[in-house]
Amino acid sequence: MGGKLSKKKAMIAAGLLMLAVLVIGVGCAPAAPAAEVTRVTPQEVYERLPELGDDLILLDVRTPEEWSEDGHIEGATLIPLSELETRAAAELPKDAEIIVYCRSGNRSAQAAEYLVSAGYTRVSDMGGIRDWIAAGYPVVKGP
Repeated sequence: MGGKLSKKKAMIAAGLLMLAVLVIGVGCAPAAPAAEVTRVTPQEVYERLPELGDDLILLDVRTPEEWSEDGHIEGATLIPLSELETRAAAELPKDAEIIVYCRSGNRSAQAAEYLVSAGYTRVSDMGGIRDWIAAGYPVVKGP
């Protein structure tokens, strides 16, 4: 009888050991790589303007006043940085590629990081419209 009990204990111990190895192995599996913000140049954005639509969104995160007074890139969508958290889920498809810009690059960097943290995986930052204008690309004035 002692032999049967030892055999049973050995089987239980072996099962527990295999379970522990499985749990530890799954817990140590590499996680999916986190999305990162990509930097893009005004020239790269200009070349992609014909692609704007549901799959490629050019996002201006400046204020409405800056948008109309200083001009904006034709085809861009305006969602001020201060409204991004409340509007992004409803207005920006998670599977779209989103290129963000602002006036000088500070707000666009903040917006791009927020989008990545909110689960968007295809986010680029062009920086500021100042760079766009300095490169000689057109802007639209007014609403």
